[in-house]
Amino acid sequence: MAAPPAELPPDLNPSAPRASFDGLPMEIKARVVEHCAEHDEKWAKLRDHLEECVDAEERPPFKGAIKKTDVRRAFQAATETYVPTIGALFRLSRLWSTLAAPHRFKEVRTSQTDTLLFRHHIVQRRGHLFRKVWFDAHDTTILHNFVLILPHFSAVTEADVTDEGFGGYLDEASETDGLSWTALTDASPFGLATVFGRLTYLKTDITRTEDIVRLASAAPNLRALHLSEVAENDGGLTRIFEILPDLRDFVLKEADSELLRTLNNAMFACGGQLFPPIASLEVDVQDDLSEAMRFAQHFAPSLSTLTFNFTSKTRHDYPDDAVYPNLRSLRLEGQVDEIEALMSCMKREQFPAIVELVVCSDQLGVQMAPSMHEAVKNLGLEMQLLERVRIYDPRLCLVDHLLGRRPSQFRSKGSSVRYDLHRPSIKRTLDFLGEWFERAEGPGADGELARLAKVLQQAELERVARAF
Repeated sequence: MAAPPAELPPDLNPSAPRASFDGLPMEIKARVVEHCAEHDEKWAKLRDHLEECVDAEERPPFKGAIKKTDVRRAFQAATETYVPTIGALFRLSRLWSTLAAPHRFKEVRTSQTDTLLFRHHIVQRRGHLFRKVWFDAHDTTILHNFVLILPHFSAVTEADVTDEGFGGYLDEASETDGLSWTALTDASPFGLATVFGRLTYLKTDITRTEDIVRLASAAPNLRALHLSEVAENDGGLTRIFEILPDLRDFVLKEADSELLRTLNNAMFACGGQLFPPIASLEVDVQDDLSEAMRFAQHFAPSLSTLTFNFTSKTRHDYPDDAVYPNLRSLRLEGQVDEIEALMSCMKREQFPAIVELVVCSDQLGVQMAPSMHEAVKNLGLEMQLLERVRIYDPRLCLVDHLLGRRPSQFRSKGSSVRYDLHRPSIKRTLDFLGEWFERAEGPGADGELARLAKVLQQAELERVARAF
């Protein structure tokens, strides 16, 4: 009797069903897409960081010196070899295309829209997926053509408006051209008024107060407004706080003491007027800390997160009467000497609810200076509720994050500082799962393994997705 033929391994048996990327469960596919999108975002941040490093490396040490081009060539080679993973998934099949499309078509720059493919294919099929618009095209025709197709972008709620790509053209345009500042508020056929009326986030480098107020008036539903610079030193900017009652996140960059003093005087003159309940505020501190702190005090009742970015040497006329009763997180960036000076002045009565301190500076380097160590220790003794302290160099932190390393954390010798409030609860849960598994394998535990498997289903999906 002939022996039965030996079974071939699945990978050598042509009749055996083959595993395929398309055969994955839908939940796994969705997680794979999310991980790919996160990977692309991390690469974009790393690319920007590397470009800054290359620029610094190429900067000649003295006038007439030869630039180092080898570093630039290596950087260009690295960027050219990277293929966005979301784009690769999008081209796999129709199903993967559908899953990847919301990530691939999340943002649009007007400078990239002047093609037949975009205007006649992408806009028609994917226009409803875009959530953010960058007005960055330095061309009047491109801006006009883009505004004409804006009605297709029905989900846009965020915008980045540049002066060169937007404000400058509206200033130059006349009413007869069909596109001017009035298009933001009038019922025009161009769609600008409709899109701006939906915005909840707006970032702009337009510097003229009048134009900033125009943008705010056109977008009354804004919850986040980020201003890169304000050139005019007048109190007119305070009008945005009347126009935007729902504002929760406000960033004011390049704000010198004269502008902040003018704004403070104008806001104090308002008497009992209620300002929007801003919860997160970021202000650049150029030369006078007291004006920045007094500006933040206008929003003290609602303020929970405050960021000061010290861009230069500062006069430390510290206001002892500035109180932030509900502030929970304080972030200090920039000049280390200025950060340490502020920390040495902080009192418990001014920051009674603070639980988190973040210090971020590219001057920290690899090793923290003893003076910073001492400043944090003393602050930990002063602030009884302080639970988390993070001190890091953003350049090193970015590289560590992309390499899978956690940024170094500082433990104060003062009051107890806890860094991860989730760790104890996670450990308790894992201990419970281990005990549950032991019981499920024992006698008389019918159905326990099935119940445990159901509980762990989401974790299993995460494990499989991360394997790709």
